[in-house]
Amino acid sequence: MAVGLTVGAFAQDFQKIRFGVNVKPNVSWFVPKDSNAQSDGIRVNWGAGVVGDFHFAELYSFSTGISIDNQSGRMTHTEKVFNDVDQEWSIVEYKRRYSIRYIEIPLLLKLQTKEIGYMTYFLNVGMGLGANWAVVANGDQYTKNIFGKDDDGNNCWCIANEDKEDIKVDVRDDFTLFRSSIIVGGGVEYNISGGTSLVVGLQYNGGFSNIMSKSVNAVKLDTDNNNEPIIQGTSVDAPQVTNLKVTNNSIALTVGVMF
Repeated sequence: MAVGLTVGAFAQDFQKIRFGVNVKPNVSWFVPKDSNAQSDGIRVNWGAGVVGDFHFAELYSFSTGISIDNQSGRMTHTEKVFNDVDQEWSIVEYKRRYSIRYIEIPLLLKLQTKEIGYMTYFLNVGMGLGANWAVVANGDQYTKNIFGKDDDGNNCWCIANEDKEDIKVDVRDDFTLFRSSIIVGGGVEYNISGGTSLVVGLQYNGGFSNIMSKSVNAVKLDTDNNNEPIIQGTSVDAPQVTNLKVTNNSIALTVGVMF
């Protein structure tokens, strides 16, 4: 990039700045990094933003901007939870649909062809830096075990079998503030008039940083026993817990106008 900017400084004929707006409907999904959570499919979302292309050569530019992206997905995982009201520990399985709203700044290198007819083809590659400002979960929760006393008065993780359906909660604290990702995309610009073009493209946005907060006290699951929580002993510390490691990906259709 430094070499390209130096070349651009001596090639004033290639200097060009363009701005645009776009909308980005997308499909997104979660990618758990271990067996303690399961992804339950994709969801359809939307996004929109403004973009700027800063050319340092005729066919090369640095592309950036700011966008608001909704990314979501379905995920099942199990947590060890303390109930402040009842003053008791429980193991709860969540089957939720998560909706995360990000403000993202892309940092991309844009490569493009010369105009062929009215068409110009391009490729974007780089990374995205995002911060979430809202996370909402909607779905079912199933209390599998509660730490208490058995019929003989001994401590145990007793089977609970309590089900609550379609609960909507704010889970902002369960997710990290920042997200980083790899972005690869491409598409075509159709010249409408002068410097105005219609832009259509596809963009893959693959997260590589863990989006789950360390406050999520996930219980390890026994994959050989129908993903039941692993409990060894009769103390409150008996369930084996871990920090969830999850990333999220999306594929977006980008439609916009460059000026």
